[in-house]
Amino acid sequence: MAKKIQMKTSSKASSKQDEKKPDEPKEEKKVSVKTGPKTESFQEEKDPAIAALIAIGGGLLLGFPGGGYIYLDNIKRGLIYGGINWVLWGLIIIGYFAASIITMGLGGFVCLPVFILPLLYVALVTYDTYLYAKGEKPILPEI
Repeated sequence: MAKKIQMKTSSKASSKQDEKKPDEPKEEKKVSVKTGPKTESFQEEKDPAIAALIAIGGGLLLGFPGGGYIYLDNIKRGLIYGGINWVLWGLIIIGYFAASIITMGLGGFVCLPVFILPLLYVALVTYDTYLYAKGEKPILPEI
């Protein structure tokens, strides 16, 4: 009977040693976990110049200047201001063709300067994206 008790205590002692062994590597893991958030916070910082380049490139090539906001993780703002540009282009094209048909071509010639408006809007959204990325107060209203 005494042997059985000794065996149980020896198995408890060995299990205590086994419990201590996993604790030592966990301390090393804690050190690696502490350095992880530093790396993540560094990756979260977005460059304002890249955001502005995405906005102007998307605005000129796709007619969607909201890409800069999407890059900055403000998807709602990017979709709304990008969609506004598409609506603006649609209204200008419809108005251009309507004026051309009604005036038999003369209105289409007179309305050509109106096509500058979406380009000015792209410039405005690009500058606003740059200000937003720098943490300054944006020009366009918050959405």
